[in-house]
Amino acid sequence: PIMLLATVLLAAVWRWGAQLGGWWAALWAAVLMVWDPTMIAHSQLDTTDLGVTALVFGFVVLFWNTVARPSWWRLAVTGVVGGLAMGAKHSGIVIVPLAGAFSIWAWSCPRQMKRDNAQPSGWIVPSFERLIGSLWVSVTIVAIAVGTLWAIYGFEIGRQSGFPWVIPFPSHISSLSALFSDRARTSFLRGHLREGGWWWYYPY
Repeated sequence: PIMLLATVLLAAVWRWGAQLGGWWAALWAAVLMVWDPTMIAHSQLDTTDLGVTALVFGFVVLFWNTVARPSWWRLAVTGVVGGLAMGAKHSGIVIVPLAGAFSIWAWSCPRQMKRDNAQPSGWIVPSFERLIGSLWVSVTIVAIAVGTLWAIYGFEIGRQSGFPWVIPFPSHISSLSALFSDRARTSFLRGHLREGGWWWYYPY
């Protein structure tokens, strides 16, 4: 299943590359993926890494198309995929800053969004309206993603250390906060094994 998922991800990379830059862009994007050592390694391992990679990539593609051609079904699907990414692995939380980055992109570069999509829906509007629209899309998608994550945890609620009130999915937040605790970690990079990380890679 992991190798099949890697094949699906490769097809998605090719398709989005073709959408954005044509045949040559799709080819180079696919080549970079199949020659990437990390992708080669994790495409053969039964771990969560490739799953969260595929879901985050799917979220990026869906978000890109949603801010260009907003619709309720695109908002819903993008939010659900984002929630699945957060549920697949803690690093899936990267979808939150990605949503903010794409909102800024949609606000500041509307003509790029129009050029990169075949059927734009009028995002060339006054700057303030464009800003409100892109922020609305981003907030809605993140809210749906958080709701999806909460559903994955069976709509769990409870108290978490450091929070004075009841919060959703406390077990997820607890395990996420444990990643940033002060306990020692052993890291391996480029043939070197050490406790802790590097300022430029795995800094925490």
